[in-house]
Amino acid sequence: MNILLQSRVDLLEKPGGDTTQILKTAEYLKKLGISVDISTKLEEDLQNYDLVHLFNITRPQETYLQYLNAKKQNKLVVLTPIYQNFDEWDEKGRYGMQKYFMKLVKNKNCKEIIKTFLRIFSDNKQWEPFVTQLKIGFTQQQKEILASVNLLLPNSEMEMRKIEQDFGIKNSYQIVPNGVEMDFSDSKPDGFINKYQLENFVLCVANFTSIKNHLNLIKASDNTNFILVLIGKPQKAHKKYFQLIKKMVEKNKRIVLLKNISQDELKSAYAAAKVHILPSWFETCGLVSLEAGLAGCNVVSTDRGYAKEYLKDFAWYCNPADTNSIRDVVLKAYHAPRSDKLKNYILKNFSWEKTAQKTLTVYNELVKS
Repeated sequence: MNILLQSRVDLLEKPGGDTTQILKTAEYLKKLGISVDISTKLEEDLQNYDLVHLFNITRPQETYLQYLNAKKQNKLVVLTPIYQNFDEWDEKGRYGMQKYFMKLVKNKNCKEIIKTFLRIFSDNKQWEPFVTQLKIGFTQQQKEILASVNLLLPNSEMEMRKIEQDFGIKNSYQIVPNGVEMDFSDSKPDGFINKYQLENFVLCVANFTSIKNHLNLIKASDNTNFILVLIGKPQKAHKKYFQLIKKMVEKNKRIVLLKNISQDELKSAYAAAKVHILPSWFETCGLVSLEAGLAGCNVVSTDRGYAKEYLKDFAWYCNPADTNSIRDVVLKAYHAPRSDKLKNYILKNFSWEKTAQKTLTVYNELVKS
């Protein structure tokens, strides 16, 4: 069986959670003996493929063209939506000129098309997706893809319910959860402790973009006694946001900012921390929450999105818009004893091996039907 995985054109240049999901899906499908390629082209030649697997409906302009190309070539198409509703982020979590733009432009379709247009200045491959979206409409592209692919593969039941609620569509689906590398469960704290002289701190691992809500987290940490460690990668499109974080960190000696650290050091940081907090404006899963849980952290997640389906009652949940909620919940997790319940639950349910096997089962059923 020959499978093609497709997503946004800057998937590898600007890696995010969807990048990890696609790369790991491909890696573990190959271990099951499946021939898998990854392409970000909008009009790929599909003659050698049995099925096209698309990812990401939150940014549909490229996915829509890839979907049309697959249907034109009479290929089976499945979609992992990775659907996120950014309305609250746009309303409350933006900064600088973005904040005023979001308040000025109320129509969601117009807002999203303007975002697509602005991407052209950093990536000229966005011209065709922009023109098509201008003709069709942002929401209409999402609806058409969701309603017309052969099968949806949401990462959770909560995600599927949100898709049905926001778009009013019905389509066949199978839940295929996100996965995580199991070796995070073997993480050791010594390396991080020896290098930074820090342990039992509060940790936040997240790319430095405003959806991750670092600013409210930093405000919430005021007048507390714990050390807050921020680990992430600065993003080209969010340089001003990173500068805001740096300015706030410089005023608080209990906050440590680390960027672009190695994978081994990251694992050690998880193991050295007492709490991991991800107070994002939205999360489909929160891959770092799974990593932190495996490494033994008490995990605090945003209550926006679908993380509760992964973390159940083994984690704590905060309101990202309320700094008091963030502070109070982090302190509860910080003063609670450690437990292996979340770690064991993740080990049992969310390996990439299980994700790949469920994905392959779907492929087989579709190709044989």
